[in-house]
Amino acid sequence: MGEKKKNLSKLLPFELFSVEKLRIGIVVSEWNDNITNSLKEGAYQSLIEHGIEKQNITMCSVPGSFELPSGAVMM
Repeated sequence: MGEKKKNLSKLLPFELFSVEKLRIGIVVSEWNDNITNSLKEGAYQSLIEHGIEKQNITMCSVPGSFELPSGAVMM
């Protein structure tokens, strides 16, 4: 019954599919913007670092967390 403990936090190297034509939307809440703006910038920079073209990233702001799902649907 006892299994060896595994570090599930380690990322395993893998090949990503081609991302040149991938389009990504980021929906961010305006509420608590000192935190959400940092999260938005971190997500944006990570996408750029992984090869997503800048013109294929769309960002949308919504007033609060309640509106996040609606913002994603509208995007």
